[in-house]
Amino acid sequence: MKNLRGLVRLKQFCILLNIAFMIFLAEACYYDNEETLYPDGCNSSNVTYQGFVRPFISSNCSCHLNGSADGGVILQTYLTLKTYVDNGKLIKVIKHEPGVVAMPQGVPKRSDCEISKLEAWVNAGALEN
Repeated sequence: MKNLRGLVRLKQFCILLNIAFMIFLAEACYYDNEETLYPDGCNSSNVTYQGFVRPFISSNCSCHLNGSADGGVILQTYLTLKTYVDNGKLIKVIKHEPGVVAMPQGVPKRSDCEISKLEAWVNAGALEN
């Protein structure tokens, strides 16, 4: 009987140890993002096409650069991108708004900082600068 109580206590200890370990792992898994690391580091003034928008499109919209995207949306040039800026779809899909297919597909919405930079560029006239 004494051995049985010892085994029960050992089993309870192992369960608690596993729970503590899982909590430790969950706390250890986090994702750094620009807003968390640098809360005042998002400067959306003077956003340019060449300096931010073009690299952003190149790194986040690769399917639309090589023509492999469904829906026929091609963003290879400033003029093709400007079409989606002018009709409002660029910001809507990037912000994952209702009624549009959220982009990029299969990944979380881009950071608030990136979105605010795109919006600043659009609101400044979406110049090819």
